[in-house]
Amino acid sequence: FLADRSEVRNGNEVDPINEAWEEKVFLESVQDNEPSKSNIDVSYISTRSFSDEFGGAISGDLVFVQVSYIVAFIFLGATLGSRIACGKGSRWAMSFAALILVAASTAAGIGLSSFVGLIYGPVHSLLPFILLGIGVDDSFVIANAFDRERKVSRSSENDDGVIARAGRALGRAGASITVTSATDLVAFAISSSSSLPALSSFCAYFPLLVFFFFFFFFGKFPSPKFLLF
Repeated sequence: FLADRSEVRNGNEVDPINEAWEEKVFLESVQDNEPSKSNIDVSYISTRSFSDEFGGAISGDLVFVQVSYIVAFIFLGATLGSRIACGKGSRWAMSFAALILVAASTAAGIGLSSFVGLIYGPVHSLLPFILLGIGVDDSFVIANAFDRERKVSRSSENDDGVIARAGRALGRAGASITVTSATDLVAFAISSSSSLPALSSFCAYFPLLVFFFFFFFFGKFPSPKFLLF
């Protein structure tokens, strides 16, 4: 039982034999035989307890992430366009494109952070929600700037006019989005020097998410928007 049976799989050290014993023998025995007396409190822990609780927390958070993206999609599509129904004047496709970029930025930032060895803790599950809020806000900023730069009706606007209006819109919205993104990036980067490991890792993750989001948003988000209007 005390022998080291651990092995390395995909760069991680695992011990399937001892983990199976803990789950099927130790944990089940303790949980099935908890004292019935209300004045007795039993606490127990095993080496797999953290991974079990951590996995359960992530699975629970995934539901909230999915719900938040659905709510954000409905909110963006219903408020960005001049009409809610699909068709001319609606912006459902652009709203979907914005959320795709937020999801891609989150995946890229978390992937790069994990690749360089930053720890991922329960508090990191807040990252998608924070970046989603920034993405929704920037979507409104660019959409408003693009609408404000319209000089003639869309039916009278040629391709060159759309390109010129896109440049003016990005010039108007770019300064605001750049300042807010840079502020978030610097603030969290400085906070990553915290002596608390969980807080330090969280603050080190987020600047990478902001960087990818800024790159994707300005590089990819205007394209579907300008094509749809």
